[in-house]
Amino acid sequence: MRVPSAANLAAAVGYYRAFGAAPAIADGSAAPQPTLYLHGAADGCISAGLARGAERFLSPASRMVVIQDAGHFPQLERPAEVNGHILAWVTG
Repeated sequence: MRVPSAANLAAAVGYYRAFGAAPAIADGSAAPQPTLYLHGAADGCISAGLARGAERFLSPASRMVVIQDAGHFPQLERPAEVNGHILAWVTG
């Protein structure tokens, strides 16, 4: 097994640190644009129950969908279902 370099680890952790610093989340205000938020029901990193609290940060026209039988990477685990939700969102 290959051990990740310090740069790889910093990049992976930096992604989540940057997310936590997002202005819409940091100041408690809702995102200004309608958002489709997809989350895996079996996410082992951020539970679906915890993620449901994120809905208060979404604009009123937003939609949250929990993808069953998907974990932290629903776009890889359930690509057809995720693509269907995205296509319906952008064409609806």
